Parts: sequence; C-alpha cells; structure tokens
Amino acid sequence: MFADDTTLVDADEHLETLIRRFKKKLEPLLEWCKFNKLDLNWSKTYFMFITNKRVKLPTEIEISGNLVQTVSTFKLLGITIDNKLNFATHCSNLKKIINRKIYSIKRLFYLATAVKIQFFKTFILPYFDYCLSLIIYFPKSTFQSLNNFFNCCLYRLFKFRPEIPSNEYDDENKLMNDFINKLENYNLFTLQSRITSKLLNFAYKLKVNYNAPIELKQTLESIVPLTDLELKQSSYGVYSLRSGNVEKKEITKTNFGHLTFKYFFSRFLSIFKNVNFAQKQEAFELQINVNHRQYLEAFLENFPNFNVKFNNFSNFKKKKKKK
Repeated sequence: MFADDTTLVDADEHLETLIRRFKKKLEPLLEWCKFNKLDLNWSKTYFMFITNKRVKLPTEIEISGNLVQTVSTFKLLGITIDNKLNFATHCSNLKKIINRKIYSIKRLFYLATAVKIQFFKTFILPYFDYCLSLIIYFPKSTFQSLNNFFNCCLYRLFKFRPEIPSNEYDDENKLMNDFINKLENYNLFTLQSRITSKLLNFAYKLKVNYNAPIELKQTLESIVPLTDLELKQSSYGVYSLRSGNVEKKEITKTNFGHLTFKYFFSRFLSIFKNVNFAQKQEAFELQINVNHRQYLEAFLENFPNFNVKFNNFSNFKKKKKKK
C-alpha cells in the first residue's frame, strides 16, 4: 500500500503550545501507521509554520526519535505553498514550466495559427487553469505578475497583445475591450475572463455535486446575498444561518478576514445573485458564455485586486525593445 500527500493542519497563537499540541495530534496517526504496517518516509516529511509575526522558528522538530525539517515552501498536489501564503513561489515555478512548453511550441512557427492555438489550449492553458480557485487568495502583485505573463504568452505565440497607449489621454478601458474583441475572434479569452467563468463553475459544482467538500458546500449554502450598499463598503457583512436566524458578522482587513473562502464568496455570490445555479451543467455553461462580458465587468468592478490593466505589459514590451 502506498499513501502520499498526507497533510495535517493546526493553529494557535503561541508557538510552544502549537508544537506541543501538534505532537500530541500526531500520535494517533503514528499508531495507525504502526498497526497497519506502514512506514512514514521521514526524509520527505516536513513542518511549515505560516505566520506574519516576527518570531524565531525552530529549524527541526523531533518526532518519535526523528528530526523533521522546517521548510518555508512545499509542494502539495502540484501547488507550491509558501509560509506567507502570497503564492509568489508558485507563480514563479508556473512561469518556468510554461516557458519550456512555449519554447517547444515556438519551434513549430511554420504551422497555421489555428493549429498553434490548439497547442496553446492543450499544453499551456491547463497550467493556468489548474486549481484556479486558489487565485482568490493571491495578492494583487502576484496576480499582476501572472496576468502579465499570460499576455506575454499570447504575444510570443501569436503576436496578440493590447495596444500600447500612444499618449496619456488614451482610454485604457477601450484598449482593453479592443484586445478582448480580438481574442474572441479566435475563441480565446483574457486571464480575468477565465477566472470569472472558472469561479462561477466552481461555485456551481460545490452547490450541485453531492460529493463536494462538505465544509465548503455548507458555507455556500449559509451565505445570504449582500445588499448593493454593503457591496460598496470596504468592510462588508458575512452572513450565516444559525437556528433559522440570519447572523451578520463584520470582517475588516485588519484581521485578515478578507482572505477567507467565506469572505470572498459572500461577495462573489452577491454579485451574481441573478445567475441561475439550479439548471443543468450544459445550460449553466451556456449562460456563462453568453453573458461572459457582462459577468467580467461586474467581477472586476467589485474585486479591484483582479482589475489590473495592461499598462505593465505595455511597459514590459517597451523595455524589451530597448534591449
């Protein structure tokens, strides 16, 4: 028998209490492994502390006579998680992998654009789409970097790029819309459009799939849509149902409550409260495709972290030309 990617999580305000309790928490697992004649590979077992506090962390922790190393990053099911949860390392690794793929495709420069687009959808887009729901936790700087790289991929393969503003009076929104229109001619979409549709599909599957994670499913079911006024507020209410009552909790950015699944989707589902999540999957996806431009505008208006413009990409192109 082979078991992989087993992860245990615990939290506490005090480091010593956390380590002591976590060791106690490991005892049933170690006993179960011993009873079932399974050996833990201690050389591939790590601890990682996620904190924003400036504390001295141990480099190793002793567990049953084995020294377990403390790391700042580790890979879990293809996603690199770092101890600051800014996903910068994951984004950097993603770029390296995709760059290798792009180099292989670029060697096929003589192929028709339609064939290269098929290569792009088959071998490049899955890397951007994999676990895309985690992008709700990305800081704006990380997402800006990823969005720029996505646009650079389009340029390197197909010479598709947003128009560079010729002067300070150019309407960047118009330039962005022109770029979106150009991509739609080839059945391609911007990264922001893909995120909007993927998150809607993610919420849909959590709602209708009986095998969806129960905690996430119950969280979505407990959310009551926010009013338009609450959506405009920087700190808005998160609702939950308890004993048939609606309880309102105010979450501010000071306690990192905005970096939670419930905070994000209470706002996300309020934006798309008119979307019909009760229909069959084919009809639901058709609804998204027909209204994707409208949904994108609503998404970017209410989630400024994802409302990054193309100016950085344009600056990147200018720097490349100077070299």
